[in-house]
Amino acid sequence: SRVQTMAAWAKRQSSKWPKYVYGGGHGKLGYGPYDCSGFVSGILHAGGFLNGAPMTTDGLKNWGAKGSGRLITVGVRGSTGRNAHTMIRVGKTYWEAGSRGVGRRSGWSGSFPIRRHPRGYRAGDTVSCSLPPRALELLALNPGFLDPRSASFVGWGLRGGGVVPRV
Repeated sequence: SRVQTMAAWAKRQSSKWPKYVYGGGHGKLGYGPYDCSGFVSGILHAGGFLNGAPMTTDGLKNWGAKGSGRLITVGVRGSTGRNAHTMIRVGKTYWEAGSRGVGRRSGWSGSFPIRRHPRGYRAGDTVSCSLPPRALELLALNPGFLDPRSASFVGWGLRGGGVVPRV
């Protein structure tokens, strides 16, 4: 799943580049060392939610949709430059690049008044795009593919149409 891919990427990068470096991670996506927004951008890129150049903390204030997501939430605080900070929750794990280095955290490090999530990945959000005919046939045969309580659940990363279910 995207969440597992993002968490695995964050874990690998935080062990490879454990020290925070202001301005780090803003060259080529996926290459450290990292600052907070470079690390969050890399995690979003690993999940397929960000293409192109890494975003600054200022840019992440407007990324995705407003509010906390069910599985992925980017938290942002402060104005710009060294006064701004961002971190991310992926699944039940929090990730941050900051004064304590780069890595996993037990929760939000302070207040993050701005919360953003990927569009279409919040309970109740509409996800719109077309599926190939064969995928539609499979969904008709087994609607449990998109129900997380079902043994046949395959995740919402299919980019199919409909509404993300409330669990």
